[in-house]
Amino acid sequence: MVFHLAAIPSIPYSFLYPQDVFEINALGSLNLLNAARDFRPAKIVLASSSETYGDSKYVPIDEQHPQFPKSPYAASKVAMEKLAWSFFCTYELPIIIVRPFNTYGPRQSARAITPTIITQLLVGDDIRIGALHPKRDFTFVLDTVEAFIKVAELNYYGNVFNVGCNVSISVQEIIDKVSSILAKKEIRIITDEFRIRPGQSEVEALRANYAQLKEATGWEPRFRHDEGLKVTIEWVEKNIDSYKPQIYNI
Repeated sequence: MVFHLAAIPSIPYSFLYPQDVFEINALGSLNLLNAARDFRPAKIVLASSSETYGDSKYVPIDEQHPQFPKSPYAASKVAMEKLAWSFFCTYELPIIIVRPFNTYGPRQSARAITPTIITQLLVGDDIRIGALHPKRDFTFVLDTVEAFIKVAELNYYGNVFNVGCNVSISVQEIIDKVSSILAKKEIRIITDEFRIRPGQSEVEALRANYAQLKEATGWEPRFRHDEGLKVTIEWVEKNIDSYKPQIYNI
């Protein structure tokens, strides 16, 4: 069984180096699919992304929502999905696609918004950040892992499953929650223009409809956002030396 999660996951990086991201995320996936034609694994679970949906035409977003990728990263994931679908149809590969919404938790790399906020507030009272208004559906890592495992137990080949909580939380709300947990009374938010997505590439809000996954597997998220944040903050605090809060990680 193959779980394909290898990718360059950074959206800001894709703005700077779109070809790198496409070659690794799309063409790298093509390499995997070609290898699967020879080795014929029992199952292939491919990790895509909620970013492939782009701006919401309706909420919560189900798997039938149109895909309007707004970043080179999102476009590379759409390309991966379409390649996978073609290999399912042409070569009958046992493929299932998972579209996780924003996963967070211990061990997350510094490029993501949650550790970006946590690390800066652990070492000071200033937060350098981009836009505060975008909303995402944040899923704790243990819930995401459980969802992948449950999907892997299915034989619903050619299908797509959302993984999320059906809750939208803004960047500002994360800052407020982390500040409260850390008992920070006064913080200073500094807008860093370099961290704001260019042009019209920002996706304003994402919120998952995970009904299809629940119906197929019984899966539901077990961790509320506040609970997951506390666990994440505890882990990051113990491992703060692994991070560099003073720089913008892409």
